[in-house]
Amino acid sequence: MEPIDLKELIQKYLDGQCSEKEKAYLEAWYADFNAENELPLPGELSEELLLRTTKKIKQSVFQSINKNQAGAKHNGKGFDFRMLAASIAALIVLVGGIFLYLSHANSNKMMADVPPGGNKAFLILGDGTSLNLDSVSNGQIGLQSGSNIVKLSNGKVIYQGGGLKSPLTSTRKADQKITYNTLKVPLGGQYNLTLPDGTKVWLNAGSSLKFPASFAQLSNRRVYLTGEAYFEVFHDPKHPFYVKTKGQEARVLGTHFDIEAYDDSKAVKTTLLEGSLKVVSESKKDSCLLVPGKQAVLTDQLKVRNVDLDAVIDWKDGYFIFSNESLQDILTKVARWYNVSVVYQSHAEHIKLDGIISKNTPLSEVLSLLSATNKVNFKIQGKVLYVVK
Repeated sequence: MEPIDLKELIQKYLDGQCSEKEKAYLEAWYADFNAENELPLPGELSEELLLRTTKKIKQSVFQSINKNQAGAKHNGKGFDFRMLAASIAALIVLVGGIFLYLSHANSNKMMADVPPGGNKAFLILGDGTSLNLDSVSNGQIGLQSGSNIVKLSNGKVIYQGGGLKSPLTSTRKADQKITYNTLKVPLGGQYNLTLPDGTKVWLNAGSSLKFPASFAQLSNRRVYLTGEAYFEVFHDPKHPFYVKTKGQEARVLGTHFDIEAYDDSKAVKTTLLEGSLKVVSESKKDSCLLVPGKQAVLTDQLKVRNVDLDAVIDWKDGYFIFSNESLQDILTKVARWYNVSVVYQSHAEHIKLDGIISKNTPLSEVLSLLSATNKVNFKIQGKVLYVVK
């Protein structure tokens, strides 16, 4: 491609006259933006031109979402967020890049900002010792009931040597006390843990998981969850895996599933991705056997429904994904990730929205995309997010 006049290229984009190659160049150029630095835009590009570009790109994003959803309804298929994400990812980056540039360029910001959450958690050992996993060094960080606790260079924690067939522990006596550890993830965090049996767990913001420090000589594997977690359970038919939450218990052999059971939520949601899973209410009056693609919802009774799997595990993969979801539910997730509280100064809680937004961006960018629907506006003051008219 010949040397490009950026101003001319942006104008062509606004006029809908860019070739596919030119569009790809423009999007890739913005995608190279490093959020820690100012967007390297030439001085001759006016703020007015950038604002127009931003508006058009936002409209394109939401038109793509609506078109995808309409096609899904017509064909009787689920909303394919993965395909949509691939097609509009560069546009979202472009919107974010321009938004950040205008924030840097304009000394009178429209709103304050809050950085995204990150990999953070506390590990509580059997004796009550609390380890801040943000600050402890990599390598072995503890020894519990024959399990070596190791923090890897990628920030994950694994338990080694305390599996179901571990030779490190003699036959467990009936009255022998089980040593429990607890992983607590604060608001604004998430964390990945490998249990002693090899089961992998991802904990979402504001969640905790209590589990045996060793599964050696145990007849079953039982853990206790508050909040939300995604599980990939190590297959062992002889030792079923149980997840106890408020109001219910889930029994699995080896499968992939997500459970959302926050204390401040009215419902407990259990979603199956692979394998099979039985959910039993605490009263044992209701139970169901889930198949992949189904979600059990426990309120005053247990119900089963179809669900978009991508929208359920979006948090684990670094996205906010929502399909015809209320603003209140969306902002509940956003508030946990950015560790902010939400105050409604308008009656916007029940507005329905569709979209996909990266979690690895400042709060202002998330709100900018949500407000691009022209249905709602926001302002940030400290750690409080206001929903305004």
